[in-house]
Amino acid sequence: MKAKILKKLCSFLLVLSMLTSTGIGQAVGEFVGTNLTVSAADIFTYGNYEYTLNNACVTITQYKGSESYITVPDKINGFPVTAIAEWAFQGCSTMKKIQLPTSITVVGGWAFWNCFNLTDVIMSDRIISIPDCTFYDCTNLQNINIPAYCRSIGFSAFYGCAGLKNITIPDYVENIDDAVFLGCTGLMSINVSENNKSYVSENGILLNRAQTDIICYPAAKSGSYIMPSSVESIKYFAFEFCNKLTDITLSENIVEIDNVFRECANLENIYVPEKNPAYSSKNGVLFDKGQKTLIRCPSGKSNYTIPDHITSVAGYAFHSCRKISQMTVPNGVVSVGESAFNECSSLRNCVLPNSVRELGIYAFSNCKSLENVTLSDNITSIGTHTFYCCESLLSLTIPNSAKEIGTRAFEYCR
Repeated sequence: MKAKILKKLCSFLLVLSMLTSTGIGQAVGEFVGTNLTVSAADIFTYGNYEYTLNNACVTITQYKGSESYITVPDKINGFPVTAIAEWAFQGCSTMKKIQLPTSITVVGGWAFWNCFNLTDVIMSDRIISIPDCTFYDCTNLQNINIPAYCRSIGFSAFYGCAGLKNITIPDYVENIDDAVFLGCTGLMSINVSENNKSYVSENGILLNRAQTDIICYPAAKSGSYIMPSSVESIKYFAFEFCNKLTDITLSENIVEIDNVFRECANLENIYVPEKNPAYSSKNGVLFDKGQKTLIRCPSGKSNYTIPDHITSVAGYAFHSCRKISQMTVPNGVVSVGESAFNECSSLRNCVLPNSVRELGIYAFSNCKSLENVTLSDNITSIGTHTFYCCESLLSLTIPNSAKEIGTRAFEYCR
């Protein structure tokens, strides 16, 4: 799962970098993922639209107008409008409302990227897919219908749509990709049609139909949450930015947790039933069953002392714990994982004992208040970005045992 997400994120960054190149972002070139290829000779103009013709059907490739309320025509010069290409409306800052005609069956990824004033979208029920990043960063989007015959919703399709409060998944959706509602900080409820065979909603929380996987917990949903006992895994990003979640009780059957509960600013306790075969909890902190590895400290805790029986601090264990200011890692801890203290913005001092031999990449990155760190005398290398953006760092002694310092390990340290 992680490899798949990293691949998607890398593709996203590549596309963004390409936007600065000549010709990219215009309606010339190949639209990846839509199977629509156009060249300069194929492009026609109709009012504010640029378009191409393929088998006597119109694909809108770019909108150049400045209207607030847009009704896309169902025909152009007598030919039916059947598709919106990738990037076609990207960055249209004046657009507030758009209505797509019933003739449209295809909408390309990124089509409405960064339309930050867009509030209302009426989509054709004939559209069968909402591709990757279609409404990425439409921060004021409030009202949208998932088309009745839509079958899939792509990676980060609604990323950053902070104005979205409720959404309904219709009958035929059979695939919802990762991070679809990531950054939808106003989302209070995800509803699912009773006839949908792949997904279900429980109190506004999105799960697969068998209720073995949590797909997305709405970021604006407040209070405590007790998982159904049927849950076995949590999808990546399912709880990201859930700042109103205060306590969570895991399922007794959950056996797969991969870097979850980041950016949950007010989450203070993670509880685990005794019957769970893989995990345990103590004082609201998540451990492995034998309590040798600290897996996750809730972001809302203001102070915490790592127990003496711990031998490893997992990757992302304290990620975004912004209220913790002091940290002493007990003797006996051998490894501190990747991004273990990343974005602990109030952390000022940290002591690593001589038992620590491994210090993961990004371990203390973006700890902007960090002033003093005592490193283990047995650390052999300081990894990539380990202290990246630790802009308050005053004192750090690199031990003789350290033979290698990774790239950008101290970048943006004063």
